[in-house]
Amino acid sequence: MLSSIIELKKFEPQKKVCSVGISVLCAAFVAACATAPKEPKDVELGDLLQQTQSMPEEQQALVLVQADRAFRAKDYDTSMQKYSSLIAAGNEAPEIQLGYAESLLALQDLDPALVAFKKLAKSPGYEAKASQGQGIVHARTLAMDDAKEHLQKAVELDPTLWRSWNALGQIADIEEDWVASEIAYNKALEANPRSAATMNNLGMSALLQGRLDASLASFEKALEIDPGSEIVQRNRRLVLAMQGKYGEAIRSASPQQIARELNNVAFVAMHRGDHSEARRLLDRSIDESDVFYKKAEENLEALDDMSGQE
Repeated sequence: MLSSIIELKKFEPQKKVCSVGISVLCAAFVAACATAPKEPKDVELGDLLQQTQSMPEEQQALVLVQADRAFRAKDYDTSMQKYSSLIAAGNEAPEIQLGYAESLLALQDLDPALVAFKKLAKSPGYEAKASQGQGIVHARTLAMDDAKEHLQKAVELDPTLWRSWNALGQIADIEEDWVASEIAYNKALEANPRSAATMNNLGMSALLQGRLDASLASFEKALEIDPGSEIVQRNRRLVLAMQGKYGEAIRSASPQQIARELNNVAFVAMHRGDHSEARRLLDRSIDESDVFYKKAEENLEALDDMSGQE
């Protein structure tokens, strides 16, 4: 999954423009390796045990096909339950354990996922993916030393694991090790040139460094890969707003997004000192919203206070 920028809230005059980027990256890091958690489907334990106590091989083969299909479709609730039913039936083939662990990871059920990846690490030929999974789990829980240890082991065992490189890049960004992050993202793109997530994160890294032109170029490349990504579109709008290109920043916003995006662009305009433009954008944001838009109203109040102090 790609990263998402948080909705920009009440303007605080003491913050600098870079604080916007840091907030963005923090949200980005959590979400870039993650899928938003869903409510798990209700399963009666007794029913599951009854189904799995005697599952013939033919049925197991069908369940495995269904599990793999659900995983590819990003229906992680279903894939997790299908893989789990096979394991409960005594089928602990490593590909099933991997599917189960990755499903838990996608659902952000992190403790069981870590246990599952540790178990998978004992299967010959799966050490690299098991290390990758453990590293991503540790990264999501902000145990960065453990995360780096497992992720570096993963890419040593298999340099094509782009998710490991991507996560190493994000950790390097948090540590402000820009050389290491660029190397990691480039390694990820070598392994998977069609990764919009990695290209987006490369843009986020450039944004944190204040390299707006490079950041914009990366976001636009990410949109070439995944034109429908709202997350990348929002990140691109942020950079355009930081460059003072307010009209271009909001041009691609849908009617459903327009009020929020106008507020976000106005927030950046306030940071840049473009108060008249910020006021125009906030007034429009409030007009475009179907309901009372508290954040935009708060930003407008803050702008009034700033104007009164000038």
